Amino acid sequence: MTSLIEVSTHLPAQVTLGERQQDLGLSEKLMRRYTRGFGMSEIVWERGGSDTENLMAAVEKLTRLRGGEEHVRLALRPVTIRFPPPYPRSAVRAVCEAAGLRNARAFTVTEQACAGGIGAVDVAAALLEGESDPEAMALVLMGEKAQTRVQQNFPAMGLTGEGVAAVLVGRGG
Repeated sequence: MTSLIEVSTHLPAQVTLGERQQDLGLSEKLMRRYTRGFGMSEIVWERGGSDTENLMAAVEKLTRLRGGEEHVRLALRPVTIRFPPPYPRSAVRAVCEAAGLRNARAFTVTEQACAGGIGAVDVAAALLEGESDPEAMALVLMGEKAQTRVQQNFPAMGLTGEGVAAVLVGRGG
């Protein structure tokens, strides 16, 4: 059985769609659709910053991680953005280094779209079953920084924000 030991989040500040209208290339018609039709007047977004900084902000809120870093065996990151940075640049590896997760094998899970988060938890649970340490944990890092307009605006469909979550997964429950 799998248990979610702890979940934390990081949400950058909300900004109005009006503040992002020009950057996102939104016409007045689309602005009306989003604000009146969808009720979306604000979006979580931060100019600058990086994936690693956003993910670390969530990881630092995990109180159950402190003192248990040596038990984290896996660090997984489901990604939905098609072209992540090339090896060896990796936000999940950078988070492991910054958080002192020396025993964690870091990797990404791809091609799962919106189900990536729950899929990564499932992968973590399956891999933890093979661990001999009864206190073994996995860290699942969800959410991505949308760097370009193409990643931020799906024309006439939706806009992306930048919230992230860190989930500690364990065995038993």
